[in-house]
Amino acid sequence: MATTLFVVGAVAAYVGFASGWLRFPVQVEDRDSPTSAGYVLECKVTHRRLLPKTSSHGFAYRTLWLLVSLNALESHSLDLGRGWLFGYGGIFWRLTGLRSSAYLNDSLKSSETRSIRDKLSSLLDDKRHAGDRRSLRDAWMLTMPSFMGFEGINPLTVYYCYDTRDCLFMVVLEVHNTFGERHVYFLDEEMAEKQVLRSGGSRFRWTISKDFHVSPFNTRKGSYVITVLEPSHLSKTALGEHASNTPSPLPYVDIRLQNPSDSPTTSDLAFPTLTATLCATESRPLTVSNLLHYLSRQPFALLSSFLRILYEAWILHYIRRLDVFVRPDPKPAKQVWGDAISPEDTRASMDRGKGVGWQPASRFELYARGLVENFFQRRADELGIHIALVAGNPNEPDMVFSPRSLPSGTSGREDLRIWYLSPLFFSTIFMAPSAELALLLGHHSERIFISSSETVFYAVFNSYPPGSTSSMESVSTRRHLSIMQSIRCCSLPNELLDLAGTIPHTHPLDPSYVETWNLLRHGVYISTFFAQSAVERWLYRLMKARFVPGQEPWLRWQRALEVCKTSSNSSSSAVTTE
Repeated sequence: MATTLFVVGAVAAYVGFASGWLRFPVQVEDRDSPTSAGYVLECKVTHRRLLPKTSSHGFAYRTLWLLVSLNALESHSLDLGRGWLFGYGGIFWRLTGLRSSAYLNDSLKSSETRSIRDKLSSLLDDKRHAGDRRSLRDAWMLTMPSFMGFEGINPLTVYYCYDTRDCLFMVVLEVHNTFGERHVYFLDEEMAEKQVLRSGGSRFRWTISKDFHVSPFNTRKGSYVITVLEPSHLSKTALGEHASNTPSPLPYVDIRLQNPSDSPTTSDLAFPTLTATLCATESRPLTVSNLLHYLSRQPFALLSSFLRILYEAWILHYIRRLDVFVRPDPKPAKQVWGDAISPEDTRASMDRGKGVGWQPASRFELYARGLVENFFQRRADELGIHIALVAGNPNEPDMVFSPRSLPSGTSGREDLRIWYLSPLFFSTIFMAPSAELALLLGHHSERIFISSSETVFYAVFNSYPPGSTSSMESVSTRRHLSIMQSIRCCSLPNELLDLAGTIPHTHPLDPSYVETWNLLRHGVYISTFFAQSAVERWLYRLMKARFVPGQEPWLRWQRALEVCKTSSNSSSSAVTTE
């Protein structure tokens, strides 16, 4: 009874509040006053899936966005109702708000959260080439705020960056996916196709490579054709003497995805794989009356983004019959990463954009990481070499394990350097029964990490390369594996175990049998890992989810087997030719 009264009272309160504010006239700009440094926008968002034609689908919806000057936002001059109606610095105990931690990236080396402007300025400084004297004076941010403490995934945030000459020199797109990852694309004004409109504004168009996984129904391949209309009112000039002649800003962003198979000619740009368009239809200064007016018109607009994404994904998957692509790890965001990637290619990729947000490591990955780090330090002491771990995430510090004292006869030995994309590297090392299998799965098959030297990698794990005399051991020795090793081998195809060479009796990361507590905890982690994998596979089957054939998460060892077979066949062909 009490719950019913509460619900009825809440509905009645909202109806009274909404009807009052909807009758209240929207505040129109005073033409004799300076232009606002913030705007509340009503926008129309349109998505269209065009290819394949059998899966074509489209939808549109209206929602609320904010367009604010970062200088004004972070000086709190845009706060409304003492920060309760709208404020910067947090989302709780506010009707609407913005906070820095929800945007761009924070360095793990700093305990303090930097402002959005500082993080944006750092990204632009990292991108700047020698001789580029453009520096950030102010940036206008187009984004969706939080509502009643709820913060959506904010799929797209746009930064219009102005230099000290009051010219737009860069547009930065910050893209978020549903996996909690973030990526920025740099759209340089000097690299754009520019068109001056009759209205006095400018339209910019860029074509850039797709480097970030967003939709589960598309690969990470292809390119974007991005069209941006520079909003009026944003420059310092517009905020000054010409403000009275400048209309309110109505941002426009159009993104078209072209797959590699699509024709790159201009005539075919009307038929991309998909399009996404953001078009502001109304724009008013960010004031108390205007904000409450738009919120009362669309009270659930800021709460329904994620639910809308799930609903449309359900249609594409179950009705339009689109299969799911497995999420790849984000591309590395460091200047030099891996000996398989040239500095020139890395620099070109960094000029287009970079990852700024990674998934946090799971509890299992953190446990495996601790074991790997302790093992590498011990082996560095024993072998007298340096072992370095370089993450693709720029916020992850590089780890270097140096010998605390040099053993005799170890001078001149080759060091080991490992580049890894994500914490999945540590769980791969932990769960692979041998170094050969870890290298096969993590490097040759799934491309989770790159080793500077396979020989040194095997030496660190006190193992031997497959095919060497020392690795020729009877398959029957698998009957003498430890319990932990036997559990690890359960998920591997028998054919792969036969081709992989020696499986050590105990794993180098496993504790000894005298460490009862550590051994028990070890077993719990391994058993939990397999239990979670089984539950995950069962849930996918229960939901009748379909992956692109061959990309199923539970078939990664099968993919490693195919790579192993291909490598063996290539070696046999080479020997026959000789």
